[in-house]
Amino acid sequence: MKGEIIKILPKAYSRNGNEYIRVMIRLENMNIAFTDLCEDFRNFKNWKHFLKVGNRIAGLELIRKDKINADSLIYVPAQKLAGHWEQKPNGNMAWVVDGYKEEKSLPKISLKQTKLI
Repeated sequence: MKGEIIKILPKAYSRNGNEYIRVMIRLENMNIAFTDLCEDFRNFKNWKHFLKVGNRIAGLELIRKDKINADSLIYVPAQKLAGHWEQKPNGNMAWVVDGYKEEKSLPKISLKQTKLI
C-alpha cells in the first residue's frame, strides 16, 4: 500500500521505557494510519531515510485499518516523468526529461596524472 507522511510526533516513552517516534501517514484510500518506531530496533533502518513530512512511500503493510506494521519494507515509488524523445548526434533516440539540465561531468583523470603522497 502507498501513503504520504503527514506528521511526525515528538519522541515519547513506552510502558517499558523505550523512546519511540509516532509517524502519521495518509494512505492512498485517504484513511490515516500510524506506526511507532524505536531507534534502538532493527526495523528503524528501513524508515530512517524516509522520515520527512511530505514523503510519499510504498510497501506499507497494515496490521489493522489504522496501524502500519513497522517491519514494512518501505520504498519510494517510481514517478512518471514528463519528457520527449530526442535524436542524438550518433543517430540513436533517447528519452529526455522535460526541465532537466544535464550537468557537465568532471574531467576524467588517468592514473598517470595522479601523484601518490
